[in-house]
Amino acid sequence: MYKTLLSSILCIFSVSLLSAASTVSYDKNNRRFILENNFVKRIISVYDSGISSTSYIIKENNYEMTREASKEFSFCLNNRLFCGNKDFIFSDYQIWEEDGKSRLSIVLNNPDCKVHVLYEIYDSHPVIRKNVTITNLSSYTCTLSDLFWEQLTMDPLGGKDLKGYFGSYLFTTPYAGGKHDPAVLLNGDKASILLGNEAPGILKYTGLYTTGQNELTIGMNQRNSDYPFVYTLNANSSFQSPSGFILSTINKPDFISFDYDLADFVREQLPVRLYQKKESPRFLYNTWMPFKYSINDTLLYQLADDVSDTGADYFAIDDGWQTYYGDWDVDLKKFPQGLKPVFDYIRSKGMKPGIWFAPTSLDARCKVYKDFSDCTVTDKNGEPSNLHGWLNNYPAYTMDITNPKWYNYVLSKLKSLIVDNGIEYVKIDLSVVKSAYVTQPERSGSYKITENSSGREAYLYKGYEQLAKLSSDLYTIFPDLIIDYTYELWGDHHAIDYFLIQHADLDWISNFNAYSSKGMQEVRNLCRQRGRVIPSSSMLVGNMCFDAPESLTAFISGFGSTPLMLGDARQLSKKQKESFKFYAEWFKKMQNLYNIMEYYQTGGLFNDVNEGSWDGFARFNTSLSGGILCFFRNHSVEPYRITRVPFIDPSKEYCLKDVSGKEIGRYKGIQLQEDGLPVSIKDPNGFIVIEISAM
Repeated sequence: MYKTLLSSILCIFSVSLLSAASTVSYDKNNRRFILENNFVKRIISVYDSGISSTSYIIKENNYEMTREASKEFSFCLNNRLFCGNKDFIFSDYQIWEEDGKSRLSIVLNNPDCKVHVLYEIYDSHPVIRKNVTITNLSSYTCTLSDLFWEQLTMDPLGGKDLKGYFGSYLFTTPYAGGKHDPAVLLNGDKASILLGNEAPGILKYTGLYTTGQNELTIGMNQRNSDYPFVYTLNANSSFQSPSGFILSTINKPDFISFDYDLADFVREQLPVRLYQKKESPRFLYNTWMPFKYSINDTLLYQLADDVSDTGADYFAIDDGWQTYYGDWDVDLKKFPQGLKPVFDYIRSKGMKPGIWFAPTSLDARCKVYKDFSDCTVTDKNGEPSNLHGWLNNYPAYTMDITNPKWYNYVLSKLKSLIVDNGIEYVKIDLSVVKSAYVTQPERSGSYKITENSSGREAYLYKGYEQLAKLSSDLYTIFPDLIIDYTYELWGDHHAIDYFLIQHADLDWISNFNAYSSKGMQEVRNLCRQRGRVIPSSSMLVGNMCFDAPESLTAFISGFGSTPLMLGDARQLSKKQKESFKFYAEWFKKMQNLYNIMEYYQTGGLFNDVNEGSWDGFARFNTSLSGGILCFFRNHSVEPYRITRVPFIDPSKEYCLKDVSGKEIGRYKGIQLQEDGLPVSIKDPNGFIVIEISAM
């Protein structure tokens, strides 16, 4: 078994040496487009009635995955179904090359609509990415729904096991991937097919054999679902879908498909917002726990002194700085001189200031309520609604972010806060489209009919679309600003996806109990689950606290994401603060040396996180051949373990050092893969972190 894994890993290094140029060509005689690179080949045939993928081959074993001509895409306009293979006339095409990829645009016409289909194939990845743009050619408004922009008939041969739910849970087909499935993997005897869906939040739908035999679909929820995709297309207006991608290889262990093939593609080709930053957080502190709303300038000055001694580089003030939601004025009882002196002090301590903001929450007691009372979302009875489900014990409402009047007001408030106070990080929070705490589908969206949204169904996508606009507007003015879109904003617990990370830098993805060992284990488990599909550095995981027992182990657990700590730092001893700073500076040093925050591995090396058994993760840059290993004992009776290290180059020799820089040993890569690395942890709930680099 292990030799099989090893041969698969050796394959990684051999494949990475290929110089794979992507090409797109049009065979006029046979009326077909050919997209190919050194890994895959896809043929799209042109018919009198449309287009269809008629072949999809994995070149390494020459395996043909296609079983029959595909529908290619489908959607409904005013409940009339249009399919890419039977309802259109081929009109035009364009082929061009960009850095690292080739593109094909096909134009299809119908008396009622026009469709641009865009394909991308990459030089160095076994991936084809696709989206569609639909234009309403009629003279009247149409309702767009039931959209699949990828619809293929593919079979990996005997494929029954599905790795879904961010790559960590096992399902069987047929399976419908939804809000928690930005990528799912179908393994068969001949092929591994990974489907990536870049649709936002609760609207994602990825079907594996749910709509027909061997049919794979990437799109958004159908009209009959709890959270459907519906979009109003005015005459001559267009809608561009999110993208989806297919990553296909010969059959591999699932951890290789996720930790290597997918991770490399996401890092190198998707426009991940965090990766575009010159500098991003390495260690962030937030005031929410245990203080919640009970903050003031005196407290924050004290906290800044102590937090700065721990090595944090960002200090964020959470909820409680303002008077009322909606006014977004500084509470002068808590901050008599305003926020700027506090933020200036934070900067003087070597940290960057951040603030919490909820763009669609409004307290009915605020000064501007009367001015904007017409901008609330409404429930099915036409009454102003609070999507979040609770906001303390006072009347509060969710505001319609698609309403230009409210959007422009709240954007101006946020811009003023940033400019006036020199804010460099903003945590955008609370419900916009759906609450993470309300399970009834009818209590989502807005039922109000407006120029911007034709009711609850249409509001769902419009809400996410407006959040993308909010971040774009902010980045245009403040390109270095770090934007955090929380799971409450995104609509469900632990929610994060490709749409979010392309429009915001971070996602405060969940909160766990800081005061038990289970809490820090849950932090690592969540990173393990999500980090196989989404860049783990895009995640902040709360609520680990400085003043909790074993807080240093909790902090090291955060090395699998972007480290985040809360809590009363004033309770830390000088020795404790020195320990935090020591490890924080080491983590930053590793980032500077190896760019580890763009890498994260668990598969093939560690088990799921459970009490009584070891676990851990790696952040190893396979290009620079260096990174870190993090191990946790979890009260295991075993103080000593030997762990194989699968992701290194077996032909190289590696030097391992402890956190002080002292050399632990030198090992050949093949030795670490086959015989393993001996590791010892004396403390039953302790940890060890190790630097590993090729010599």
